[in-house]
This record gives sequence, structure tokens and C-alpha cells, in this order.
Amino acid sequence: MLMDRHKVFLVSYKDFNDIAQEAQNLLVSGTLPVVRGRKNDLYTSMKILLAPVVQIKHFYEGHPRAYNAWPMVCHSPYQDGRIVMYSPIGYDGKYYTPPHGELVEGDKLKNLEAGLFAGGWSDPAYIFIPKDVGTDIPVDYSPETSTHCLLNSGIQQPDRRYIFFKEREGSGIFDILDKDGSLVQTFNNEGLVIETQLSGELAQSDWIDKVLGTNLGKPIINHHIGLTALAYRCDDVEAAAGFCPESFEPMSAAEYQWLEADRADIQLGITPPPNPHKLGNKLSSPKVFRGLPSYDMGSK
Repeated sequence: MLMDRHKVFLVSYKDFNDIAQEAQNLLVSGTLPVVRGRKNDLYTSMKILLAPVVQIKHFYEGHPRAYNAWPMVCHSPYQDGRIVMYSPIGYDGKYYTPPHGELVEGDKLKNLEAGLFAGGWSDPAYIFIPKDVGTDIPVDYSPETSTHCLLNSGIQQPDRRYIFFKEREGSGIFDILDKDGSLVQTFNNEGLVIETQLSGELAQSDWIDKVLGTNLGKPIINHHIGLTALAYRCDDVEAAAGFCPESFEPMSAAEYQWLEADRADIQLGITPPPNPHKLGNKLSSPKVFRGLPSYDMGSK
């Protein structure tokens, strides 16, 4: 929920218009720095005035991801001459406080959000909703003491484990995938491809679930920046230590989750954070996988 990641304020239209006017004055003054690839407009001025904080997403068995996050502004459902500002809380506990803003908490916040989101059936009427921008992890970040905007935000969970594999270079993995990319031949308990001419019923009787200690015998398939990866649900990682699908090699949970988060960011128009360990295929453009889906081949 937004309330877990933000402080919420009610701000009068007059006070918000003062902020917008200050942004307009900043724009016409010609003092905005010229940044390559950035358009200097009122939107940019607003982002400068509403200073961002750094929010950090935590991943179980993965690398944290940092984002510059700005306040979001929407119309109040009360029609009382005020707007609602969601001010993100940074990893260091800091957040932007609007001038003369009224902090909304407790039951009053619940009632406000019931009106804003119509019980989960609608979105607010946004006035200003900037996208997060990935950034470097702050030097004073601490996994133990810093505030995280999300915990265990990837596929890997303490109580729901997976093992991961990525295609080997030059493996011709699309010979294993069907032409439309929507199905994959499954693998037997030695990791060998089961031939496509087998019936679907027989192809599903590969006993991988016995090896991996789970009843999910088919992998989740994802395309990450030109790289095909598999995720198998696995409750007993040690029992599956010798398993590896044909044409694949083991992949860490950290690498898989980083690439999956990159894919999700790009699909939402969010600039991903810098890659801390150059994970994945460095030579491929993020545009490669924008249109490529992911497939869950039998998770229950």
C-alpha cells in the first residue's frame, strides 16, 4: 500500500499553486542546468522543487535496488479546495514536507484513501505523477538499519524457493522452445530434453518434481535482455544440486531477480538502477525484450 511507503498530506490549492508558480519562475529564469537527454519544462522544474528521496527495494537472496522517488499529487475526493500529496519516505527516513501541509494519519487516512481509490476499484485523479528513476545505492545504506520501501520484492522468498538456470552461449535455445515461444519441452530428471513428439500427458510425467522436492515440474520461462532463463520451484535446494536442464547453466537468484526487475522497470517506463555487478547480457539493448512475455509453465 502507498501508506507504507509514503507520508500523506492535504495541501490547499493555493499553496500548491505557489509551488507550481515557483517552478514556472525557475523555468523562465533560464537557470535550469542543461542535462543531455532531459527536456527543461514545467514538469522538470516541479521535480527539482519537490526534491526526491532515495527509496530502496530489498530482495531475498538478491541485490537491493535504489530509486529516486518524487511526491505524487492528486485531487482530493472531498472537493474541499485541497489536493493530496503522497510524499515518499527515503531509506534514511527523510521525506518532503509541503508548506502548510496537513499530515493525514490513522482513521482519517483510511477514510481519505477509501475515497481516493474507491475501495480498490479506481485510481485517483493525478495532477503530478513522476516516474521513479534508478540510482546508485547510497554509501551510507545499511541492509540492517535502513528503511526499505519493499521487502522480499522478488520471486525468491524465505518460504518459497526457486532454482534458476540461464541458456548457455550458442546453445540454440529457440530450438528447444516452440516457434511461438509459448511452450517449452520439459526436461527429464537428468536434465535432458524430452522430445516434442511425445504426448503432453507423457511429457509431464518427467519426475522432475520428485528430484526437486516439489509438485511443480515445469519451469517459469523468462526472456531477459536477449537471455532466456528458467525458474523452477524447489523446496529442497540441496536435493536438486546435480540437476541442470540441457543447454542451460546454473544462475544465481541475485542475477535472475535483477534482470527480472530490470524487465519490469522498462515495461513501466522506469529507468532501472545501475547494475552493480554487470549481471546479464551487457551487449543487448533493453529494447530487445520489451515485447517478449514470460511464461509460467505449470506453477500451481
